[in-house]
Amino acid sequence: MTGLVIRILTCDETDDGEVCDAEYGGDADMPSLDALRSEAAENGWRHLEGYGDFCPDHS
Repeated sequence: MTGLVIRILTCDETDDGEVCDAEYGGDADMPSLDALRSEAAENGWRHLEGYGDFCPDHS
């Protein structure tokens, strides 16, 4: 049996009460969540400690 970890960020913002469906990631070679957040920041994502991760539309 093989286990696989795939890290994905989801946007923690809502629009009119609906959770944003934006996601970033999905690369099985991503070594850590910090590495994923660094890469996502280069693509307009933002992480606020204690609040979550936010897509380009909500950052």
